[in-house]
Amino acid sequence: MNTMTGADVRGRESVTERTVPVRPGMLRDGLLLLAGLWLAISPWVLDFDVWAPRLRVSNLVFGAAIAVVGVGLTLAPERVSLLSWAIASAGGWVVVSQWIILRWAATSGVILNNVITGALIFCLGAASASVFSGKPFLGDDA
Repeated sequence: MNTMTGADVRGRESVTERTVPVRPGMLRDGLLLLAGLWLAISPWVLDFDVWAPRLRVSNLVFGAAIAVVGVGLTLAPERVSLLSWAIASAGGWVVVSQWIILRWAATSGVILNNVITGALIFCLGAASASVFSGKPFLGDDA
C-alpha cells in the first residue's frame, strides 16, 4: 500500500528538478555526443578498420572530437557554443571523406555509414549553431 501524500510527491519532484537540470537542446547535444561516439567506433563495428586504415584514423579523430564537443555542449553550452559551426563542417567532411581518402574504393556499407552519420552531425551542429546565433534552423524553438 502506498502511503505517500501529495506533499511527499511534490517534495520528490522538487528534488528531481534541482538535481537534474534540463534545458532546451539537451537532447540535440546528447545525440551529437552519441553520433560522435558512433563515428569513432564504426570502423571496428563495421569491420573496415583493416582495409581502410586512413579512413579509420579520420573517423576515430573526428568522432572523438565531435563527442568531446557534444559533452561540452551538454554540460556548458555557453562556453563551447562557437564550436557548433565547426561541428557542422566536420559533419560535411565525414560525408565526403570516404571518397577523398579511399578514392572511390569505398564499399556501400562505408558510404552509407559515413553519409548518414555525417549528415546527422551536420544537421545537429547547424541546429546548435543556429540556437546560439538566434536564427532558427529546421524549426528549432530552443
